Amino acid sequence: MKDITAAKISELSGVSPIVVSMILRNKRNTSVRFSEKTRKKVLEFAAEHGFRPHRAARSLRGKSHNSIGILLRDQGMIPHMGIRWMLERASAKGLLITLEYFPDKHKDLPVLIREKCVDGLIMFEDFGDGIRREIEHYRIPSIWVNTDYVEGKNCIVFDDRDAMSQAVAALSRIGVGRITVIRRKSPSFFTRERDEGVMEAAERYGIKELSIVDSISGGQASLVQRRKNSRIIKGLLLRREAPTGFILDNSLDASVLVDVATSERLKIPGDLHVVSIADHTVRSHYPFISALLVETRLLSNLIVDNLCRLIGNERMDGPLKVKYAMEGPLSFKVSSRADA
Repeated sequence: MKDITAAKISELSGVSPIVVSMILRNKRNTSVRFSEKTRKKVLEFAAEHGFRPHRAARSLRGKSHNSIGILLRDQGMIPHMGIRWMLERASAKGLLITLEYFPDKHKDLPVLIREKCVDGLIMFEDFGDGIRREIEHYRIPSIWVNTDYVEGKNCIVFDDRDAMSQAVAALSRIGVGRITVIRRKSPSFFTRERDEGVMEAAERYGIKELSIVDSISGGQASLVQRRKNSRIIKGLLLRREAPTGFILDNSLDASVLVDVATSERLKIPGDLHVVSIADHTVRSHYPFISALLVETRLLSNLIVDNLCRLIGNERMDGPLKVKYAMEGPLSFKVSSRADA
């Protein structure tokens, strides 16, 4: 059966085409006025005749796709529940979100850029200068979240230096003098910021010994990799002067540390004090581990709202810096600025 059109609904209901268009598009804040009775009448005709809005046709008429895109290579770069909250915010604004997987060393441009099928883009990873130049060439509004591209007005950056300062301050205040950082080896901007931040904080708070250890793997890891990590962490714990403070950046190392500590009959917190950075799953699985986290819902709203501003040709006064907040056993107020 042929789809019924808005024009046909106008003819059947006796309501003017412009009013029918506004009602079917759920447009209320316009100069076109109509009563609630008229709105119900049009919607009843639409439902009775199986009307469905044609998004592609609407896109052609309005020169807008009512859709924003996210380029993905490593889903783990998106904060926990980030997609869920961005979907909610976008839906409230009448927008769809399209996700595209773009593998490393892919020769073609992403479809979202090549076919101009979204109004704006969100990136949680650095895809290189070439992709950024193409986005600028096609004039696609874009927001870059915690990537190596940090200087633009359309950037949102996590304050990883401050996060490390908070972690060291919290451990220092309970008497921890030796800290080991276990993190994924990465050339990324936020890894460099964390490394430099923890070294600055260790000096500031008089930490006697600071070690930075590369994890074998982050995220999903094989049993072999897990065993290797276990040996690394066990070696750290069994040193003659074992560090009593750990700072971690992924749930894999947290689970391995907990297993090793349990096997060695070490208590967390107590014998060991652990802070996890930016991993919500650690807090949900191990409530005895403190965590520095970004409020994902507020971050998601910030991303979608600012992208909508850029799409509407408004300015974004970035780069915007997002702070971490401490949760868990060490979540007393720690301010690196106050102690500086």
